[in-house]
Amino acid sequence: RGLVSASCVVAWLHEHRDLLGDKLSQPIDSIRPPSPSPVVTARASDRAIDAFALMTRHHINGVAIVDAAGKLVDTLSIRDLKGVESDGSLFHRLFGTVKEFIHHLHNASYFKTRATRPRTPKTLRAGAGVTLGEVMEMLNASKVHQLYVVDGDGIPTSVIALNDIIKCILQ
Repeated sequence: RGLVSASCVVAWLHEHRDLLGDKLSQPIDSIRPPSPSPVVTARASDRAIDAFALMTRHHINGVAIVDAAGKLVDTLSIRDLKGVESDGSLFHRLFGTVKEFIHHLHNASYFKTRATRPRTPKTLRAGAGVTLGEVMEMLNASKVHQLYVVDGDGIPTSVIALNDIIKCILQ
């Protein structure tokens, strides 16, 4: 209580979107600076520990998970580390593939013993030209923190986070 998070701010903006005027109908790429670097990805066949290491190396909270063709299939976030349990008893899961690690998260005992909802596939995607309003609607409705923009082949080209929404509104 008392903490104002980016998701709280975006939820408030969504609730009061009538105050934002025509900004919501603008393509988000026209009002936000392009991503400074490519989307950080890991393959579903990579070891989970290597995907988490990418997050550390790039100072980010999540990576796009792609298949062998580079198409977006899921996302892995730092919050998913709870899948190794607080006592470390499931640490060995980090040495399996990302696909296996995510599969275990869907059935994790963490979710069965705590008042928390199970992890569900949470990868949001949109095509080029997505508007600020559409992004805000998707992020607010899904309660996730980022959305991937994908090309016609499903390959992630950029990532839009809650903080990007706030920056766009403040410009």
